[in-house]
Amino acid sequence: MKTYSEDLRKRVMEAVDSGDKQCKIAKRFLISEKTIYLWCKHRSERGHIRPITKYQKGHSHKIKDLEPFREFATRNASLTAEEMAKAWGNISATTIKKTLKKIGFTRKKRLLGARIAVSKNAKIIKIKLPQSQKTNVFI
Repeated sequence: MKTYSEDLRKRVMEAVDSGDKQCKIAKRFLISEKTIYLWCKHRSERGHIRPITKYQKGHSHKIKDLEPFREFATRNASLTAEEMAKAWGNISATTIKKTLKKIGFTRKKRLLGARIAVSKNAKIIKIKLPQSQKTNVFI
């Protein structure tokens, strides 16, 4: 969102100081009444109506150094995002998921090319893996 110019802010505040109603000032300058209210509040609190600059844009990145996180993710690949968040400490599972995506880790829910056959009354699950995949699956 773009900020209003200081010139516009000064003209609006001069109109407020002259005693005009805020609803008429809002229509004249094509801004909302809430904006005028906030500018009056900022002037009384801060002593000026200049726009705030140098504030953080976007969310904060809690995991700044990706290399230690990559090692952590490799060591704890069997954990869920929630469990990883608890192990890392003071971070949400969503942040873990976003950072995993950033470093190129995927969290597949099933094995690629695996065919799972389950009979209705049987307690045995048969999993057929492709020949190229040499992964042991224990259930």
